Amino acid sequence: MYSITLTAIVSILLLLSSIWLLVILLRRQNEYIFRALLVFLFFLSALIYLQQSESSKLTLYEIKNKILPERTQIYNYHVEKGDISQREFTRYVFDDPKPELKLTRDDSGQYFHMEKVSFLNKVLRHLNLPKVSSGVQELSSITGSKYDMHRYRWDNYQPGILTVDSTLCRYKATLKTYHCVSVITITKRY
Repeated sequence: MYSITLTAIVSILLLLSSIWLLVILLRRQNEYIFRALLVFLFFLSALIYLQQSESSKLTLYEIKNKILPERTQIYNYHVEKGDISQREFTRYVFDDPKPELKLTRDDSGQYFHMEKVSFLNKVLRHLNLPKVSSGVQELSSITGSKYDMHRYRWDNYQPGILTVDSTLCRYKATLKTYHCVSVITITKRY
């Protein structure tokens, strides 16, 4: 839905207005001819303008972001650096309110997988880190270990191995419970 361009929307509205004008002409409703003709000419001129400008490539999502930009979220976190077994790591530990994650329960109902990474990429962008390109399964569904529950790992992440630990958070004002990021760890490869 958000990938529809502005030109496609105006074209559809021009088609609908031409059908409306045709119906009015066939029914001989003279009191509505001027309005229908005015609407038809408006959409026709808008389509001609869009075909000659750069605005024709705008999608609904881009228009929505220009009109109603997303509210910038401020995250409370602290950074820890160190090394384990001679492997350097950088850990971002989030305080309340923690950033929200969208997770999807698998068919067995036992694991939560991260299929959509847009929420995580928003957090990574806030931390000035490269974004991830694809979702991953919960690590415990791969390893079978209970210690890897609520953990997600990207081995092909550009700065190093990216590990995201999630937890459940509660928004006290509305009593909403949601998945959120508790720790992001980047471990250097050697």
